[in-house]
Amino acid sequence: MNDALPNLAIACLARDSSNPSVLYAGTGEGFFNIDAVGGTGIYKSTDGGDTWALLPATAGWDNVGRIAVSPYNSNILLAAKRYGGIMRSINGGQSWTNPRWAQGSFFVAFDPTDGNKAIAQIIDYDWDTGNWFHTALYSTNAGANWTSAAGLNQVWDFGSRIELAYAPSNPGIVYASVAIDGGLIYGSTDGGHSYALRTTSGTSG
Repeated sequence: MNDALPNLAIACLARDSSNPSVLYAGTGEGFFNIDAVGGTGIYKSTDGGDTWALLPATAGWDNVGRIAVSPYNSNILLAAKRYGGIMRSINGGQSWTNPRWAQGSFFVAFDPTDGNKAIAQIIDYDWDTGNWFHTALYSTNAGANWTSAAGLNQVWDFGSRIELAYAPSNPGIVYASVAIDGGLIYGSTDGGHSYALRTTSGTSG
C-alpha cells in the first residue's frame, strides 16, 4: 500500500484489535541474515494503512522483530527489539521504557483474551561461559516485568532461536518451536510459565 516510506524493510505488522484502522509497522531485519537491512523505527497508521508516520520516540531503532498491542488497552504496546530486548509503551508509542534488557528479542505477544498476560523471547550473552543463549519469558502485568519460563529458561548457542505461539482455541496453551537438535517443539499448559518437550526427534528445522 506504500512504497515511498523512508524504510521498506518491514519486519512485522500489528493491528489494534479494538480499532482496526490503527496499524503499526516495525522496520529492520533483526534475525541475523547476512544481508540484513537496518530499520528506522516503528511507523503508525490511523487510516488502515493508507498513510504512515514514524513514531518519533522510536527513531533510530535499527531492528524491530515483533510488535504487540494490548487487547484491552490500545495505549499499551510491546516491541521485540534488536538491540535492546523488550520495549514497552503505555501511551500509544509516544514514549518507551525497557523493562527487560537483552542483546535482542525476536518475539513478543499478548494473550488475546487477557491484556495482563504476555509471552516473549530474548537472545543474550553469558560472559562467564562465553556463549549465547535464548530464553522464553512471560509477564503477568502487561509487560511491566518479565520472568524466565521453566523448561526454556536458558537454551544455549547463538542459533537456538525460540518462536512462540498461543493456541487460538485456548491461550493457556503455548507452543514453542526451538531450533535445537534439528528443531524441537515444546508445549506449555500454564500460559507460558513452564514448558515440556513434546517431540522426540528434531524434524521442524
